[in-house]
Amino acid sequence: MNNEKTILNRLSEIRGTIGNDCIEIDTWLTVKLTDYFFKKNSTQKHDFYWFIIDETLERKILLFEKSSYFKKRKYYEKVKISLRSIQRLRNQLAHWMLIENKSNLDAIILRNPHDAKDFTLTPNTLIEFTKHKEIIKEFLKYSNI
Repeated sequence: MNNEKTILNRLSEIRGTIGNDCIEIDTWLTVKLTDYFFKKNSTQKHDFYWFIIDETLERKILLFEKSSYFKKRKYYEKVKISLRSIQRLRNQLAHWMLIENKSNLDAIILRNPHDAKDFTLTPNTLIEFTKHKEIIKEFLKYSNI
C-alpha cells in the first residue's frame, strides 16, 4: 500500500507539472493565433478569442497547422510534431487509468480505458516533454507577428 501511495503521489506530481506546462503552451499559442488574425485590439479580436479560439488545445493546433504564416516559418514541422506530442501526453495523463500493480517509480503504467492500450511513463518521457516544450517556446514565445 505504501508503494502504491508513493506511485500515485508521483503520478499526481507529474500530472500537475505537465498540466501547468500545457496551460502555458496553450496561452502562448492563443496569443500568437489571436495576434496573427487580428493585429490590433478590437471587438472582432475579442469575439474571435471567446467564440473561436478559447476552445481546446486541439482546435488551436488545427488553426496553427492551417495557418499559411506559420507553415512558412522555419522549424514549422518540428513545432507541429512537438505540439502533437505534448497534446498526446497531456491527454494520456488526464484520461488514462493508473495500473498500480504493474507500476513502479521509474515506470508508471497507464491504460487507455477505451482500447486497453498501455503507456509507460518513464523519466525519459519527462525529458522528451521538456525538449518539446522548449521547441514550442522558442518558436511561439519569441517569434514576431
